[in-house]
Amino acid sequence: MDWNNDGYTDLIVGDRDGFINYFQRNSDGTLQSGMKLLNGGITLDAGANSAPDFVDWDNDGDLDMIVGTDTTAPVRFYENTGTASAYQFDGFVNFIAGGSSVTLYRSMPSIYDMNGDGLFDIVMGATDKKFHYFENTGTSGSPSFAAAVQLQYQSGGAAVTEASDSRLDLCDWNEDGHIDFVAGDYNQNTYLFFANDGTGIEGGYSGITVPSAFSLNGNPVAGTLSMNINLGEASSPMFTVYTMNGRTVLSHNAGTLDAGNNNVLIPIDLPSGAYMVRCDTGNIALTERFVVVR
Repeated sequence: MDWNNDGYTDLIVGDRDGFINYFQRNSDGTLQSGMKLLNGGITLDAGANSAPDFVDWDNDGDLDMIVGTDTTAPVRFYENTGTASAYQFDGFVNFIAGGSSVTLYRSMPSIYDMNGDGLFDIVMGATDKKFHYFENTGTSGSPSFAAAVQLQYQSGGAAVTEASDSRLDLCDWNEDGHIDFVAGDYNQNTYLFFANDGTGIEGGYSGITVPSAFSLNGNPVAGTLSMNINLGEASSPMFTVYTMNGRTVLSHNAGTLDAGNNNVLIPIDLPSGAYMVRCDTGNIALTERFVVVR
């Protein structure tokens, strides 16, 4: 989001201690050192594991903030009483839906127009593994939210309950015109849910293999290339070794590896020199450089 209205996309994240950290984008694409957002002139503390999202809630031209937390306290709404280029928070109110404050343990709100009516809605992950959908039944500039509905699979009407403590984002992942969901969970798994209408979800999900770490266990290398890869789910990564001018000299299929940390060993019979190993898994590729010494 462009928090200070200068034409550059900034970064705002919550943290373990409940603070909201603002990193301003420079014109060259780099980020400035983080600063904590203020509320009433003092550091804003929304509660442990604060999870903010932003939208122009009251249609007055600046961004407001909704924050979930890692507590049983109600989800909070902070109105920006400043301007688009100079925010100001002066207190908060509880987020109300269906006439009551919303209290979800480890709540994480995401804002999206779920039903295509031109009004933003809210979907929250929580520790109960469910997606809680709050439809905006108000008007532009004066939102009002219905009580939560649990998002369900279209076949059978069962609630989606794969991702514990789900952290989610919404987008049209496969560019078919419908909203999809990417959700992480407490156990470091990542899920992709495909939706085929405004609120229903197809009868299944696919995992996204996200290596959180790829590293060499030793460098230089003599006879064996030893690597460590941490996978979000069981998958079959492909390893390819290249010379530094891009020529392929070795390919290795490691077979199916388990979720979590895996050690992979590849016998190396190459001349002394510098090489690069590429790991292709899921929809991304990671690389490391190494040297062979004979």
